[in-house]
Amino acid sequence: MPLQKCGVITETGGASALTEATVRGAVLRLVYASPDGTYVVLRLVDEQQRELTLVGPLNNVMEGQEIEAVGRWET
Repeated sequence: MPLQKCGVITETGGASALTEATVRGAVLRLVYASPDGTYVVLRLVDEQQRELTLVGPLNNVMEGQEIEAVGRWET
C-alpha cells in the first residue's frame, strides 16, 4: 500500500487535538478533487472501522482503494 502524505485527518465528534498520525484503510468516497488533482477531500474507513475525512494532496486515489496516509490529526 503506497504511503500518501495528506494535510489533515479528521474524525467526527471528540475533543480537539492536533497530532501527527498515520492511518490505513479503504477509500469510501471522494468528496472533492481539484481539477488538477493536487487537492482532495475523501472519506476513509480505517482498520478500526472508523469513518475519517482526509484532506490534502492525495492525487491518484480511487474509491475502494486501500491507502496509508500520514498527516495532522484533528478531532
